[in-house]
Amino acid sequence: MKFINMTLSCLLTTVFLVGCGSVDTTTSKNNSNNNSEQNTQHSLPTTQNGIYSYKNLQWQDDGKIEGNRVQYKDIKTYCQQLTLGGFDDWRLPTIKEFEELNEVKDKLNFSWSNDNYIYWTADETTISATGKDIIRMYNLSQGKSLFYYVDKLDNYGWSERCVRGGTKDSSKDNQNDTSTSSQISDIFQSYQLSGSKATSSIYFQNEGITTLNLSNQNNNFNYGGSNYEVIGSYEMPNKTTINNGDTLLVLKDTADNLVYKITYLGAYKTNNIFVRVEKPIMDQSYISIMHKYSGNHQRILQEADDNYGGIEQMYQSLFKTN
Repeated sequence: MKFINMTLSCLLTTVFLVGCGSVDTTTSKNNSNNNSEQNTQHSLPTTQNGIYSYKNLQWQDDGKIEGNRVQYKDIKTYCQQLTLGGFDDWRLPTIKEFEELNEVKDKLNFSWSNDNYIYWTADETTISATGKDIIRMYNLSQGKSLFYYVDKLDNYGWSERCVRGGTKDSSKDNQNDTSTSSQISDIFQSYQLSGSKATSSIYFQNEGITTLNLSNQNNNFNYGGSNYEVIGSYEMPNKTTINNGDTLLVLKDTADNLVYKITYLGAYKTNNIFVRVEKPIMDQSYISIMHKYSGNHQRILQEADDNYGGIEQMYQSLFKTN
């Protein structure tokens, strides 16, 4: 009996120790993870000799930035004339590069203040329809880009922060996301050449974003809302791939009058489809966007307005049609 009691006592002690060991191991792992996270945070670089290095770029981060004001006519020469840390090959940053800097702005010696938060960028383009130049700025306090008409910037001074290294042309980043051909299935939900129904959202001027429903059984379409509905027949190419300049859709009303002709122009990030919309009855022709998911449509329209000044300007900038 003594032998059995001793054995049970040892077993219980062993179980208890194993249990404690398990708890200690978890605590050790948690401490290890916390230390790892802290080490990651501390591993971010700090400014050295007025230069902050991040993602293969070196950023100006010296006292000259605080309170500086540079006018549009001087933005290129400002960086060209800068000598810092023994380097003289400084340039204007792009929006893409500022977006990366925004990830670590709290690590900078000087990032922004109430008087110093909108920065010039190198992203500038001309709107072909109006001939007006626009330039994009970056708001480092809010982490978003803005656009301004160049002819409205006389006597305006904004902050400037120079960069060196990397690429000088961020437009290539966006161009990698563009295509001049698409699969029809990238434009319409549930689309098949022999299917029964396809839907896509489209922005019509004066009508806003609307869901366009196509029925393959009788080639009918409808769109609209509770207050109105447009119905009729449609024509669409009998193929799976469509290219720049191809007619994507022809919409006719029940009296066989042409309502809309929609021409495919290109795609941005696969599902943002640029099209030219023609409405003969109102003598209208404009560039618009289609998206197979209506929930995402408002976001791309907001991006077009905030970053480019509109849909047509966005198309011209991404596809370099100027």
